[in-house]
Amino acid sequence: MADNFRPKVNGLPPSWIRGLPSLGAGLGFRRPLAREILSHAGEIDFLEIISEHYLDPTGFEARELMELGERFRLIPHGLSLSPGSAEPIREDYVRAVARLVDRVQAPWWSDHLAMTRLGRIDIGHLAPIPLTGEMLEMVRANIQQARAAVSAPFIIENIAYTLRMPGAEMGEAEFLSRVAEQTDSGLLLDLMNLHANSLNHRYDPYEFLASIPLERVVQVHIIGGHFHHGVLIDSHSHRTPDEVWQLLEYVAARTEIKAVLIEWDEQFPDFGVILEELAHARQILARSEEAAYVGA
Repeated sequence: MADNFRPKVNGLPPSWIRGLPSLGAGLGFRRPLAREILSHAGEIDFLEIISEHYLDPTGFEARELMELGERFRLIPHGLSLSPGSAEPIREDYVRAVARLVDRVQAPWWSDHLAMTRLGRIDIGHLAPIPLTGEMLEMVRANIQQARAAVSAPFIIENIAYTLRMPGAEMGEAEFLSRVAEQTDSGLLLDLMNLHANSLNHRYDPYEFLASIPLERVVQVHIIGGHFHHGVLIDSHSHRTPDEVWQLLEYVAARTEIKAVLIEWDEQFPDFGVILEELAHARQILARSEEAAYVGA
């Protein structure tokens, strides 16, 4: 890390984060799970929706969004902001996100610290970006432009990556910290991504967590992946491993997490397994709240 980097750990969260609602344990909405989700609405605290699915909704999508909004708090989660592109963000895209955020009255919205667009080409992947001062300035400008256009606060997610971009001038923890603090954004801390990166690139995930401003964590993603030729892939296809639950307990003991999300995308299990994961996450949040109360 650069000598002048001083991470803020366990500080006081910004006032706008302290004012956000605590949503509990939720699930990423996926249409193959729609019937089960609606049948178990009382056991799911909120839903995260993929922004791109509802930016220009068809009649069916508009009705679906309305029905979900009647039963759940909805959080838009985007894939296409591409703050790591070396060009301004698409204004039409951000305006559409702003309309969606207002439509569902979302308390916050999120996207990834990645590049997904090159010129007019959508590369279809969350690509890592060079961790340089020049890229930091580009990301900062793009996020500030997006934040100015959307009424709700913005939180940014760390991605999983198998390739490290060459020419890094700082570590990922420092880069992520600088982005969050220089843009006054929150963090969407994906603990499965952190777990996968720490195994694949051989570093200590707890050192990473000790180097970022945990007070800016608003939401956490958890789930499991699979190994392919010795590489852990964040495929959102298996139960959350013990290592990720332990990371969640570590973070929850050090800051108030507003929301934990189970992010299942492939090989959907019996829905009872998903409900068990939600209950486990809710228990961890409850224990951390109880400990904070006793400590106070």
